[in-house]
Amino acid sequence: MTFSDIETRARELARMSTSGASQASVFEKINDAIVEFGRDAYGLPYEEYVALSATFDLETTQAFHLTIIGSSNNDIDSDIVVTSASASNQTGTETATMLQAQIRAKIGAGADLTVAWASYYFTVSGIDSTSITIEGPDDTVTYEDYVSEIFGGDQSGVLAITGDFPQDCTVEATLHADSIRVDKVLWDNRVLSPITRDYVINPEVTGTPAYYNVRGTKVRLVPVPTEQERFFIEYKGVPTKVTTPAESSNIPDIPAQYQRSLAYLVARDLLFGAFEDELANRRYAEYKRIVNQYKIDYANNSTETSTQRPRPLLYSVESN
Repeated sequence: MTFSDIETRARELARMSTSGASQASVFEKINDAIVEFGRDAYGLPYEEYVALSATFDLETTQAFHLTIIGSSNNDIDSDIVVTSASASNQTGTETATMLQAQIRAKIGAGADLTVAWASYYFTVSGIDSTSITIEGPDDTVTYEDYVSEIFGGDQSGVLAITGDFPQDCTVEATLHADSIRVDKVLWDNRVLSPITRDYVINPEVTGTPAYYNVRGTKVRLVPVPTEQERFFIEYKGVPTKVTTPAESSNIPDIPAQYQRSLAYLVARDLLFGAFEDELANRRYAEYKRIVNQYKIDYANNSTETSTQRPRPLLYSVESN
């Protein structure tokens, strides 16, 4: 059905012409009804492929010690605070920019040292240095040692240092904003098992993910992956409103046989606005009947027989 179809039916059910409610206001109510149907149905089925992106939560209490020797412009022997102001969910590129600014500010005028981010690793270049060392901060009273979270541990080199994989930087990914419940998570075609929150707060273990935990629209993987593989999620969510709907705009995501329910829901709102509460409640009852029918039909079409998932093996098995 289209927005025009729903509008026409809703006006008939509410006995209301355009003088009682403009088309724009009815279209807005249709958009609201689309979202309400999704929530009342406990979510509609969706799926998505999730990109694995490294993120960093930077605080002014986090630091590392940097020593550069033999560089024309970049010699330093000092603790470096990772950020000038608290910043959450920073990308690798954003973090590299901040680290570079923090180090150059500490060195002073003329500093041309660079910090770059590529493929989950930070590289610090002293340009023409003879020695570079990265380790925990000297001031352990004021600062938290953040070497592992940025450089994967203590590092040393000559002209440049490329750190190891930053600890837990890819532990968390963001789901679609309208997700309500995650049903299945696959990593590289392997079904993952749910795990309690305690195990994903600070896992400090990398490898092929075997477990996941969901909190809000964030999903965490354990062990923490160090490279992008097929990251696939099935979830329940609510439909997204149609941007600038027109008469010919189709109703998104809701199966066709249940879309008429939207007319009853829109009619209810129109009738409430006209103080016809009794008729409004009857229209709402019909809306709820159709939503309940959708839930029954969806459950009957599901082959899920248990909420228990088999625990994945943490090793591979080959058969001859």
